[in-house]
Amino acid sequence: MKKAKNQGIAKILMEKMKELVVGNEREGITLTYKEELISFYEKLGFVDHGLSESKHGGVSWYNFVKRRKGIN
Repeated sequence: MKKAKNQGIAKILMEKMKELVVGNEREGITLTYKEELISFYEKLGFVDHGLSESKHGGVSWYNFVKRRKGIN
C-alpha cells in the first residue's frame, strides 16, 4: 500500500467520484476515513461531520461530506 502513496491516485479517484455524482444527479460524496487523512480530504473540499460510530479494525473513523454544490 505504501508504494501507492504520493502518486495522485486518490485525487484521480475523487475526480471520477465527482463525475459520478454529477452524472447520476447525486447529492454529494460521503467518506469515512482515519484521522491521519483528515487534512488531505479537507484540501479536496470535504467537510468534517465528526467521529463515526464505526470502530472497524479497532480504530476511530471520521465522517466527511462533500456536497454536490461544492463539486466543480
